[in-house]
Amino acid sequence: MLKKAVFGALAALTIACPAVAGDAEINYPKGSLGYTQLTTGDNEGAIRAIKSDTNVRHDDPAQMLNLGLAYERTGDYANARHLYGTVLTQTRSTKLVLSNGAVVDSHDLAENGLNRVNAQMAMR
Repeated sequence: MLKKAVFGALAALTIACPAVAGDAEINYPKGSLGYTQLTTGDNEGAIRAIKSDTNVRHDDPAQMLNLGLAYERTGDYANARHLYGTVLTQTRSTKLVLSNGAVVDSHDLAENGLNRVNAQMAMR
């Protein structure tokens, strides 16, 4: 099953690419994934937007991955690790569409995020 959710930069160069068809959050309520905030570098705003959203289940992998990315960018590695790890424990992975049009598995994105966070924590 392909779940279309175009969201911010969990893969290299994703953030530099425009959103597909002018809609940054396909099949999601506008603003629920913090896409605009993530692409403009407003990570605190992305955290607020995602956490305050009541239209999407908070165990949704796209939302958790974007929230993890925002936490990672603000240096809150504990929360980022928790969210990436939670996505990895989900029985079923989800196919997600990045802002550059690439289709990526949610588990792969979470594993990449977790590896980045672990590397950052090791450099401390």
